[in-house]
Amino acid sequence: MLAPLFRIPPLLVLVLAAATAQTRISLANGGAPRSPLQQRIIELAMPDKQVAAMDALWRGGPAAVPLLAAEVERAGASAMLALAVLERLGGEAVQAVPVLKRAAANAKGPTLARLLAVTAKLDGPPCILVSRHNDNEIAQLDFDGKVIRSIKCNNPWGAWPMPGDHVGAVDFGGGKIAEFDWAGTEIKSTVVHPSLTAWRQLDNGDQLATGWQKKGTLARLAPDNTVVWEIEVAPIRIDLHWLERTFAITRENPRIVSLDADGKELATVPLPCLCHGFRMLPTGNFLVCDPKGRVLELDPDGKQVREVKIDGKPNDALPLRDGRLLIATEANTVMLGADGKELWRAELGYCGPMFVRVPLDR
Repeated sequence: MLAPLFRIPPLLVLVLAAATAQTRISLANGGAPRSPLQQRIIELAMPDKQVAAMDALWRGGPAAVPLLAAEVERAGASAMLALAVLERLGGEAVQAVPVLKRAAANAKGPTLARLLAVTAKLDGPPCILVSRHNDNEIAQLDFDGKVIRSIKCNNPWGAWPMPGDHVGAVDFGGGKIAEFDWAGTEIKSTVVHPSLTAWRQLDNGDQLATGWQKKGTLARLAPDNTVVWEIEVAPIRIDLHWLERTFAITRENPRIVSLDADGKELATVPLPCLCHGFRMLPTGNFLVCDPKGRVLELDPDGKQVREVKIDGKPNDALPLRDGRLLIATEANTVMLGADGKELWRAELGYCGPMFVRVPLDR
């Protein structure tokens, strides 16, 4: 089973609510940082330390949220880096929402759009958005596995919250990104890439997209969908790390490929199995979904650290800090306890990539 990544003291939840209300946080205390996390905030402005600082702040979890939120509101050179970490923290960063809304009131252009997009992902009750691929539906579940609401969407392969209580989705069949309200009305859509399997938007408005056609392509697109570059690496899923570094898993010669902002391959890590989904973890490890009924945790060199065997073929999985493991399979969505025992199962049919807004006290 996957051991808990972190445990959050219950008292910390109360402390965070008060701490995040402070819009300015002094990092100096007699000329020296007051804590390791404050030192990491300072290092966001140091190019040679930015990636390590963002990783450390991500690992810091809710304790880092007040500092990150204050950095965003300060609107300095490190603001967008801090916002990226808050986005990764998801529901654990909910206390940053009032600060982000104040920052949005003074922002414009791409910065405003980015603030609104991240706030939509943080703001709201804990939830799980599941792509019911074969049933042409997106379902929102609570953390007890109950379906709260759903909408129709053509062949969804990924969904996320958007401003205005809307939902964004990858439409695999149409090769497009679509926006819906929860009445099921399509607000707008943009054709991005044939047989779209994954999509990420960058801070400057550019997009990363993967397509299933041909041998499988990964493309960087300008805001008007003009191709900046395109490479054939047979990608299935991508995960955007800090500073536009992209990780992709491939369906041929299974591996994790690391690429820079120009699509240049930086490194490759062989995988011990085919992989239908993966996620980067705060530790630097990877969580990969083996269609033969396993969820594996691998270190940065591809060495297996842990294994969870399941009844089904997983397409996505997410470990919670308290040791629970959420898995979307080709038949259902399942929550396992820290002991590996099943807590609940939602029979939703073929389930693709999930969006998860975790509880602050998970």
